[in-house]
Amino acid sequence: MFDKNNKNQVLDEHLTNVLDQRTAVDRYIWVRAVVFLVIGALVGGISVLFRPYFDDGVHMEAVAALILLVGMNIGLLKYFIENKRKRYKFAYGLCVCAIWAGYVLGWTIGAGYYWGDVGTMNGMFALVNLGIGYFVFFFHDKLSAES
Repeated sequence: MFDKNNKNQVLDEHLTNVLDQRTAVDRYIWVRAVVFLVIGALVGGISVLFRPYFDDGVHMEAVAALILLVGMNIGLLKYFIENKRKRYKFAYGLCVCAIWAGYVLGWTIGAGYYWGDVGTMNGMFALVNLGIGYFVFFFHDKLSAES
């Protein structure tokens, strides 16, 4: 596909001003975190609004919210593996924390009070997602270095 020993002068001239995306810092680290904070808050607020309809023991709105949040975390992990840039691990951690903190914030605003169990459980889920994500990054980087 590309042979570094076979130089193409026209191609080299064309690519001189192209920035290597892996060495560029992601400009949208904080914007992405704020967006995920808002999305997490919306999911938390909507979840607590549906809470009175599921008083029969199993709160299906909480299960649905958990599935949405874990799905967003998996999507983030996939995005950051495919689009590695400088400080991508920091950006991933910031977005994961924003998602879970946003959920607690939205739940608290929707309920009108802070319930310690929501904060504890979502903090635990955030730590688990961070641990899994950083393990996947480590494993993926190790596999990339070997090949």
